[in-house]
Amino acid sequence: MMNIEVINNLHIKEAALIIDEQGIPKKFVWSQYYVIVNDKEYQFKYLIRIAYQLATNEEFDFQSNDSVRKYIGDLGFEIRYYEGGYNFF
Repeated sequence: MMNIEVINNLHIKEAALIIDEQGIPKKFVWSQYYVIVNDKEYQFKYLIRIAYQLATNEEFDFQSNDSVRKYIGDLGFEIRYYEGGYNFF
């Protein structure tokens, strides 16, 4: 079980920059939830995965849930939901 509290505001912002530079692996493209960072949408699960790696130097896989989304929202980030998901391809 991951400890989401290791992620802070700066980890989220840095993860967004990494995604801007490296893109998103195909298996993470589809998402229903997105985090808004600097007026741009990022796939929730992939953004949090990168932020967690920045905070801990560990990889992980997790299920997105209300408590994780609430924590990220409480850090000051807007979370958007698209019913049925959204796929860029």
